[in-house]
Amino acid sequence: MLKAGITATIGAVAEPYLHAFPLPSDFFTELLSDNCLVEAYYKTLPFNSWQIILIGDPLYKFKQKQ
Repeated sequence: MLKAGITATIGAVAEPYLHAFPLPSDFFTELLSDNCLVEAYYKTLPFNSWQIILIGDPLYKFKQKQ
C-alpha cells in the first residue's frame, strides 16, 4: 500500500455499519483545515468505538502544492 502512495487508512475490525465511520466530506474538510490526521479523525468520528481503526502517522498534515 505504501508503494502505491497510501498515507493512511481507516477500517473496521468488526461490522459497525456505515454510521460508525467519519463522513468523508467532514473528514477531508478538517484535514485540509491544517489539522493533523488524528485531529481530523477524532473530530469527525461519530462515536468512540473499538470497531474502527485509523492506521497512519497521527501527526501527518496535508501539504497543498504552492
